[in-house]
Amino acid sequence: MAVPMAVLLVLLNLTQAAPMAEDAQLSFDLGEVHLRKGDYELAERYSSRALELEPDYNYARHNLAVAYFQQQKYRQAEREALAALNENPLRTDTRILLGRIYLNVQNPRQAETHLQRALQNDPESSAALYYYGRLLYDQRKFAAAVPYLRKAAAGQPDDFWLRYEIGRALQRAGRNDEALIEYEQALLRERRPEALVAIGAMHLLSGREHEAQARFREALVIDPQNPEAHINLALIDMLNGDYDKTIKRLRQMLERHASPQAQKLLAETQRRQRAN
Repeated sequence: MAVPMAVLLVLLNLTQAAPMAEDAQLSFDLGEVHLRKGDYELAERYSSRALELEPDYNYARHNLAVAYFQQQKYRQAEREALAALNENPLRTDTRILLGRIYLNVQNPRQAETHLQRALQNDPESSAALYYYGRLLYDQRKFAAAVPYLRKAAAGQPDDFWLRYEIGRALQRAGRNDEALIEYEQALLRERRPEALVAIGAMHLLSGREHEAQARFREALVIDPQNPEAHINLALIDMLNGDYDKTIKRLRQMLERHASPQAQKLLAETQRRQRAN
């Protein structure tokens, strides 16, 4: 049955008018929906509107800060987050948001202040534990970062990236056997090339060349252009004296990706080839 044009116009007008309703709760709800969908410009718009209608709407102010943060508008995000925290000093999520903002603008002292306060408020907060671990990692305090990342992972046991980052921290701390275990755990959660390359690198560092090659090749099955896998396979070929194969692989890779590491390995391979 055909829908009368007048009905269609009414429905269209209702759809367009609803977001502009003079209702702070509705504007907040629309901002929340768009925030969860990743529509950050619209989340900013509706959260701002909620605050125009109700200036002390703390949840809307926090969401506005998040929307700014996700758009990399860090100055505006900081302003709104500080205002939200001034309204409600006990909000752990706003403390964590401020920590993330200061991490992104390279202000570790302020990030540390807010993340530590967040952990004082909620010692089991996975987000606060994770970002504090990230802060320690960025400060090259790799061993100190591990317990925080592990506690964060306990709250999110199926998260691939948390396990992977624990592995990275352990590797940078020189604890390669433990790092290998964490990379394997990450791989159990999701079969990603990043984990396969990391596992291959651990095998290579331990002298297990065949296991390393197998992992790098598995990574290339998932991502045929993966630069780290190609560079590591080229390194193995160079160490085995197969310079032509190394040079061919690196040149093909460099046609697709700019890589100082690959360029340096290519130069070293060519030097060795000339020396022979």
